[in-house]
Amino acid sequence: MRNAVLLLAVLPALWACPVNAPDLTPIQEEPGAAAAVLLSSVNVADPQAEDQLLDGFHGLENGAWRWTMRRFAVALQPPPPEAAPEPMFLEMRFTVPEIIARRFGGAKIMAKVNGRALAPESFEGQGEFLYSQEVSAAVPGGQPARVEFELENAVPTGEVDQRELGVIVTSIALQ
Repeated sequence: MRNAVLLLAVLPALWACPVNAPDLTPIQEEPGAAAAVLLSSVNVADPQAEDQLLDGFHGLENGAWRWTMRRFAVALQPPPPEAAPEPMFLEMRFTVPEIIARRFGGAKIMAKVNGRALAPESFEGQGEFLYSQEVSAAVPGGQPARVEFELENAVPTGEVDQRELGVIVTSIALQ
C-alpha cells in the first residue's frame, strides 16, 4: 500500500517531465543548406537512396532487396547532360518469385516516367529479369523524374502474407 501511495505521488511529476514530452518543433533547414541530391541509379538496399523510394516498396530484406506492391514509384535524377547517354533507358533489375510465377505465369510491367507511358513488357516464369525501356523524350532537360510502375497482377494482402506482394526489386536506374 505504501508503494502505491508513493507511486501516485511521483506519477504526476513524471507526466510533467520534459523528457517524456515529444519535441514538436518543426525542423528548420539552415539557410543556404544544400538540397538532398537525387541519384540516377538507386540500389534499394542503399540507405542514401531510401528517400527516393516514393511509394509501394516494403522493407529491406536480407540486406539486398525489397518486395513491391502492385503499384510502386521512385524518383530518379537523370545523369548530367554531358554524361547522359543517347538514347537514355530506364532499367529495373528484379525477380519474379515462385509464388508470382506459379499464380500468374510471370509478370507484366507497365511504367510511366513523368506521366508519359512506356511500352508494357511481359516476363514469363520465375527468375531474375531486366526491365529496359527507352525514356529520352520523357526526361526533359535533366530534370528529376518520377517513375511509376504498375504490375498487371499481385498477390493480395492476407493471402500468403500480411502485405500485398508484387515483384522483388534490387535496383532502378536512368542510364
